[in-house]
This record gives sequence, structure tokens and C-alpha cells, in this order.
Amino acid sequence: MTVRVKVCGMTTEEDVLDALAAGADAVGFVSGFPESPRNLPLGEALKMASAVPPFASAVLVTNTETLEGNVGRLEGSGVSAVQLYGDRPPFRRRLLAMNVRLIAPVRVGADSAQAGDADAVLVDSYVPGVFGGSGKAADWGECRKVRDAVAPRPLILSGGLTAENVCSAIRRVEPFAVDVSSGVERAPGRKDIRRVREFVARAKSV
Repeated sequence: MTVRVKVCGMTTEEDVLDALAAGADAVGFVSGFPESPRNLPLGEALKMASAVPPFASAVLVTNTETLEGNVGRLEGSGVSAVQLYGDRPPFRRRLLAMNVRLIAPVRVGADSAQAGDADAVLVDSYVPGVFGGSGKAADWGECRKVRDAVAPRPLILSGGLTAENVCSAIRRVEPFAVDVSSGVERAPGRKDIRRVREFVARAKSV
């Protein structure tokens, strides 16, 4: 099976359309992390998600504090999955009722590898105080252990991926999908379409 590709940390509609045209299967929007250069107000993130065309997935990357009181706004927003940092169970039933999938992020070396009731698990490298987009490569051996532990749930591999290392990472971990953000940027929060195209092509060639 060809690995799927998510390009995360989108901040402009231009970058969204470019990534999808390059062959990305999903795009991610960050909200609730003001320290991140890729952070968007929730309303803006949902507006951009609504513009994602059919057969492509829009993923909201957020935390429980942001989602609290705002779960209903996801109804009809175009968001197909939520990558949720924090306590997931209180939101599971409401997301399920809206046909929104739940992705559990696991920072290798810091978090438990328990998938709980999540539909998929995303592994990322551990950088204190940073939740994604650090550019630090994850320990692929440990990522493989997480993959085996959570199977048959899909595993999404992230953490320091670039066009130069994504093929090796896929062969080592054998994930369902890969997730890239800083590895295809020309500046924090802005994607480089050449890098996006190269990343997608190499990931799907494995």
C-alpha cells in the first residue's frame, strides 16, 4: 500500500492548494498553540478547512483547552480528523457523532504509547515545551515499537522528516502515513512548493 502524506502547519489557502496539487492526501491546521508560527485562530483554521476539496482530508491540530466549548463548531466545517493534545475521552463521543476521527499524538520519549479509543496514533519527536514542528528527527526504532504496540490502528509518522530521509523512515517504521511540516518550509509557516512536491513524490515511491 502506498503511504499517505499529510502536510501540516498550513497558514495560507495558496499553500493548501499547492500541497494538494502536489499529491498530498491531507493538510493540517494548527490552532491553540500561540507560541507556534503556524498557529491560526480557530475560526480561521475552520474556514480554511472548509475550502479543502472532496477526497482530501482536513486535520485540525489542537488541544483540549481550545476544543472545550467549541466542539460544535466542527459540525459541517470540513474537518475530518482532530489531532488532539490533552485529555481525549471527554470529546470522543461528540466527535464520533459528527463523523470526525480522533488522532492521538505520542511524543516518543515523553508520552505513553497507549492509543486509548483513538482512531489513529501519530508519533513525533520529543522536544520539551514543543508540540510538533520542531524539525528534530524522531527515533525511528522507538517509533516502530509504538507502531507494533498500537496495531492494527494506523500509525502516522512525524518528527524531522524531509525529502532526504522520508524513504528510509518509511522502510524502517512502515507507517500508514507520514506527516511533514517544517521539513518542507521556506520560512516558518510558509511552504516551499518545490520541497513539498519532492517530499510527496519520494514518500509515495516507497
